[in-house]
Amino acid sequence: MEGPEGPTLNSQLFGPPCVHAHVKNALTATEPLAARQKHDLWHSLAIDALGLATYLVPGLGETADWVMAPLLALWLRQVHGTWAGAAVELAEELLPGTDFIPTATLTWIYRYWLKKPAQKPTSGQ
Repeated sequence: MEGPEGPTLNSQLFGPPCVHAHVKNALTATEPLAARQKHDLWHSLAIDALGLATYLVPGLGETADWVMAPLLALWLRQVHGTWAGAAVELAEELLPGTDFIPTATLTWIYRYWLKKPAQKPTSGQ
């Protein structure tokens, strides 16, 4: 999915979550956010905002969550590449009274601040 000049626009927009594998998994307080991390943060904030937006229209609330929940869960899966995070997002949107939890932003925090980078296997040489 890469062209001779690097990743194509199509691979950047619609590529599998593994395109994020090059992103460093942990940040320190002094490191600036990389462009991919900022992109993912903005998407996470948008997912959480849309999850709350159903309450702006009186009477919509939990009913609209049945439509929004699968869409937001798939969006979170595409951004962060985790089915576990998507399942939590789905449950959070479907369970009454839990829309205030910023699941996508918490997934971003876990992915970039708390998750330890994968260790490369050492060879026996």
